[in-house]
Amino acid sequence: MFIDFYHEKKNICVLLRHRFRCTFRCAFLCTDRSVVACHDKTISFLYTDRSVVACHDKTISFLYTDRSVVACHNKTISFLCTDRSVVACHNKTISFLCTDRSVVACHNKTISFLYTDRSVVACHDKTISFLYTDRSVVACHNKTISFLCTDRSVVAY
Repeated sequence: MFIDFYHEKKNICVLLRHRFRCTFRCAFLCTDRSVVACHDKTISFLYTDRSVVACHDKTISFLYTDRSVVACHNKTISFLCTDRSVVACHNKTISFLCTDRSVVACHNKTISFLYTDRSVVACHDKTISFLYTDRSVVACHNKTISFLCTDRSVVAY
């Protein structure tokens, strides 16, 4: 199945749970989109105000501002620009570019943070790299933690 939402205020939660249940692709263009408990193959978010909660997708792409992923079992999550967060995620790769990124309770292989304002809490990762300022790692079971520049702390390692 294929679902396209091009306008605002579409109640996809009701559509997925009561009509479609399992879809192959959900495409969201413009503002005000959310996906709750969705088992889709691909979810694309363009522009502002997107969120994905409890989703088992293969790929989630976030472009521009205001994206969040909560309790997601995805293969790849890419965040470009500002305001991204990933909470309780079992992903293979998480890449953060620009400012304002955080990863909480994540079982990932690699987490890369570039620029300012990154934190990792309760993470079981192989490698965590921090470049530039303002990084912290709390209660982490990692193989390698690299801190470059100022303001880094590791607690309960």
